[in-house]
Amino acid sequence: MSLRAILEVVLHFESFRNIDLFHQGLYQIRVRINHEQDGQAVPAVPYTHFSATPEGKTRRLRPDQHCLIPAHIIDDKYTFTTRSFVIRYCEEEVELNDAGHFRMELDITRNYTSQPLVLEAELMFADMGIKPGREKQSTAIPEVGENTEFKSVSKQIYKLHTVTNGLHEFVPMVFDEYHFCVANMMIHTVLLDFRFRLRPFIPALPSSEEHSKHKQSGSSPHSPGPVSFSEYLFPHASKGSGLGSDYDSNEDAIVVTVSHQDQENLSREAEKLHTEYTGMLAHSYTSLAEIFQNFTQRCLSAAQRDQFGPAILVHRLEYPGEIDDSEEQSQNVPAPTTTAVAGADGNGSVVEKKRNQKKRKIKFTSRVNEVTPHAIAALLVQDINSIAGQVFQLWHKMLAILPHCSREICALLKNQWESRMTERWGESIFRETSRTGDLAVPTDRSSPVWDVHNKIAETLRKSAHYHSLEPPEVEDMSMYPKMNVHPIVFEQRYLPLLEENVQEEPSTASSRQNHLSSPPESTRSYRGVHLFVLVHGFQGNSFDMRLMKNNLALLYPEAMFLSSNCNEEKTEGDIAEMGERLSLEVLNHISEWCPGNSLGRLSFVAHSLGGLIVRAALPKLEAYSTKMYTFLTLSSPHLGYMYNSNKLVDAGIWVLKKWRKSLALLQLTMTDKKDMRQTMIYKLSQFTGLEWFQHIILVSSYQDQYAPFDSARMEVGMKAENDPKFGAVYVEMARNVWRNVSPEKLYRFDVNFRIPEKTLDTLIGRAAHIQFLECQPLMKMFVHTYRKLFE
Repeated sequence: MSLRAILEVVLHFESFRNIDLFHQGLYQIRVRINHEQDGQAVPAVPYTHFSATPEGKTRRLRPDQHCLIPAHIIDDKYTFTTRSFVIRYCEEEVELNDAGHFRMELDITRNYTSQPLVLEAELMFADMGIKPGREKQSTAIPEVGENTEFKSVSKQIYKLHTVTNGLHEFVPMVFDEYHFCVANMMIHTVLLDFRFRLRPFIPALPSSEEHSKHKQSGSSPHSPGPVSFSEYLFPHASKGSGLGSDYDSNEDAIVVTVSHQDQENLSREAEKLHTEYTGMLAHSYTSLAEIFQNFTQRCLSAAQRDQFGPAILVHRLEYPGEIDDSEEQSQNVPAPTTTAVAGADGNGSVVEKKRNQKKRKIKFTSRVNEVTPHAIAALLVQDINSIAGQVFQLWHKMLAILPHCSREICALLKNQWESRMTERWGESIFRETSRTGDLAVPTDRSSPVWDVHNKIAETLRKSAHYHSLEPPEVEDMSMYPKMNVHPIVFEQRYLPLLEENVQEEPSTASSRQNHLSSPPESTRSYRGVHLFVLVHGFQGNSFDMRLMKNNLALLYPEAMFLSSNCNEEKTEGDIAEMGERLSLEVLNHISEWCPGNSLGRLSFVAHSLGGLIVRAALPKLEAYSTKMYTFLTLSSPHLGYMYNSNKLVDAGIWVLKKWRKSLALLQLTMTDKKDMRQTMIYKLSQFTGLEWFQHIILVSSYQDQYAPFDSARMEVGMKAENDPKFGAVYVEMARNVWRNVSPEKLYRFDVNFRIPEKTLDTLIGRAAHIQFLECQPLMKMFVHTYRKLFE
């Protein structure tokens, strides 16, 4: 026997987009919700579902290939399944608008307000034998029967926090890297009611030993516990109070005498219980009214609001025991809640109208006929039912508007989600701005920048604040790593030196600060398509850049992507020749896919050796110099391997140069020519192209020994400064690169990884090098936080 909080959850799947699924076929999404109780997962019950098809859309007369199997509920598995839909093409988007309605009961004795719900989502797949080819074949609707077998190919888990406060969240449900797709989902929750549940009492015969023991103690081994709400609320009250089958006013209650002291205790406890339960429901109504008014005002058109009329009015919560009172409230009476009444103005928009009269609450126990557990329980149930009925009515008003503005609500909640994501990732980003007249030289030479950043990262990971960060209300269990292994990013921006006699402004002075500093804002101010060219590194292939491409495509569906493959199995050759092949590949792609003036922006994202290949290709792409936007390299050894700090890596490079006759490694180590100023790396520093870009982003990590830290930052380190033999050549190369680049264009990012595994890759510094290709939290930090760089 216990009091239960009745919670309802609506999962609304607005659309599905294929980003990089490997197989054509029939897909659907299956979801379930559960919470933990006594170590077991207790499922929520999906009791109905509905279609939220946008207004104005007509049903197809012929079979719809994206609804071969309608949305349905599987009762014995407690799951809701969206409609089935056929996926044939990359970047194919399917409109779903299926909503599943769940109900669950939470035991309020188990800290129910902070207990998270677990949402499990499975991507289901059925192979329909779809083969690409002729148009007739590709558009044919596959046959689906009762024997169509779906299998789970990917699973995603979310934790839903603070559900009793009312969640209204956008969730981009992204599945794993081998089934990269996104289902745009919205979650709506509401605390609907409180119910007292009776469980049947089944007596059992105790053993003789137990029977004698309980007989001596005068207790029963199987006491039935409370059989009424009054006994549940006041278990220590007189046995006569509230006996019978639960607060039925028509039943004969046993009359008992309650002392004055007992009445005072009961009154205090009753006021506390009434405030707790009715307060929770009142808060549920208030928060639901706020979000409902937000939806109606911002997502419904004026014509729609006129059409709905009184159906979208939000009435003031009628709190039990309130009376009209224009007099000043006494200190012992809570101030009236100034909830508004919604109406419609001449334009059909929802407006608020304040009630003229004030409301005064009467104490709960003052409304009880007699201060007994039975009477208190009966009136408390009436008050709970009164507020719950109003919550129920408003909840269904909100569900009624979903089909009419589902797309607009999704866009509204998505914008809020993006803002929260940017703020969340910002907790792991430190930003620093300094003035410089020479981008090739560090602004602070007192200590190595990587050492300073490493100390800050270690301090942050150990800080109580960092570990006490509240999880998002909808927590993606695959997106957020544990805080002790979370990558920490240090952003360095630059400004030109001030002219003489110009005073420095405090906001632009050299500083190091955390997420409180704002990242660049995104503004789309161009026409045409944004083409991203992704270039792999040494001995790599186009598949290496797949995760980066997919994470960019997730947030920027209108962009176009070219994963370069022209240098696969050729990365041990001449860097100049690799650059020429890349330039031809880019020109051919633009000619075929971006004819005329349809190319708006051209950006490059490269890993390792790929950064040098892109720089070698730029002079051949001068025709598109005005389109160049972002140049981003991930741990690319732009200034070669002259000052590599890992002897094992040096030994490995030496072996590859001797055994594989790798020209690229000869060029990277600047041993391809006797005169270092005639080497490929030196000549590359003189190439034009970098100055064409609006943003130049160099991402590096001192833990990555495959690409020397200073080389990846195109910066002169202490070893080069102190080297009398080759240091001057190194400094010349660094200054050649930056000679025509404005300081405001440059971003240097130092990434501090925490890699707990001790492996050979960690020892030789390869683990961090690979993390740039595999660490999705890092990728998401960049694409969410620095939207201006990718728009």
